[in-house]
Amino acid sequence: MTATRVVLSQPEMRTADSAAKVVLQAAPQARSLQQVRVTDASGKTFHIGTLDGRLSGQVKLSDQWLLVELPTGTVEWPDDVLRRFLNSCTVN
Repeated sequence: MTATRVVLSQPEMRTADSAAKVVLQAAPQARSLQQVRVTDASGKTFHIGTLDGRLSGQVKLSDQWLLVELPTGTVEWPDDVLRRFLNSCTVN
């Protein structure tokens, strides 16, 4: 079985509330983001916007889309930082 979704949190944040965590998900199709901003960089197209009220970004890596949902109410993630994070990821 291959995992398509990973939830990251700090050890002291043991809660079922995924809105407080970083969620990474691979999917064959892009998700529909609200207030989307599209940027081309490093030979990739990055989509940054909101999904269910959370800052999110996605990029196509090989034949899969990688979606990253960021925690709400915590550190602000400027678009360039989210793009660098997405650019550093791979989907196997």
